[in-house]
Amino acid sequence: MKVATQDPARLRDVLAGPGVDITGQVGSAELHVTGLTAREIGLKAAEHGIPLFELSARTVSLEQAFMDLTRDAVEYHGTTTATDTLGSVA
Repeated sequence: MKVATQDPARLRDVLAGPGVDITGQVGSAELHVTGLTAREIGLKAAEHGIPLFELSARTVSLEQAFMDLTRDAVEYHGTTTATDTLGSVA
């Protein structure tokens, strides 16, 4: 989930818990939260009086999801051989 708020540090503290992953850049109002639903995030923010500017599901293209899942899989390995291709031309 993508969440934006005026107080991301406080929201991070409120949402933190087992199975919850929260990332964001220092100085940014935006956090990316996994492990909680939009409903759970909204209710916890409201319970603690934290206004939200944005609360939306992060969508990833099918291609990006595939690339993320197969990032470490290598089907083909390239090889190089060092051969001397220099010859004398008459």
